[in-house]
Amino acid sequence: VLRLRLWHTPAEPWHGIDSVLAFAERADALGFKILLDIHYSDTWADPEHQTKPAAWQSLTYPQLLDSMYRYTNNVMLRFRDAGVIPEAVQIGNEVGGGMDQGYCAERMEVGRGKLSEPAVPPHC
Repeated sequence: VLRLRLWHTPAEPWHGIDSVLAFAERADALGFKILLDIHYSDTWADPEHQTKPAAWQSLTYPQLLDSMYRYTNNVMLRFRDAGVIPEAVQIGNEVGGGMDQGYCAERMEVGRGKLSEPAVPPHC
């Protein structure tokens, strides 16, 4: 299984959708299975860095959810249309602490896991 990392709008082209899809097509033709790892970031995402893509920085929470859905759907449609169906898709990278893109972290009491204010998105 080949793990391919996909970034939203990377500074370098090799982690963008066109390059990742082209590589996936070549790997699929050689018989490899694909694990697609969607980072939801323009660069590396890890437990300490879950930075929204620049295109999503000013979005409201409902807009962010919609953008994440549409982006994921578009990626999967591109793979399907290319005839490459990933063996698995990893939603986010190293998201054990959540992938709320900063919406919940600002509103949680650190270390206690309790909501500190009522105006928190419902998933927090």
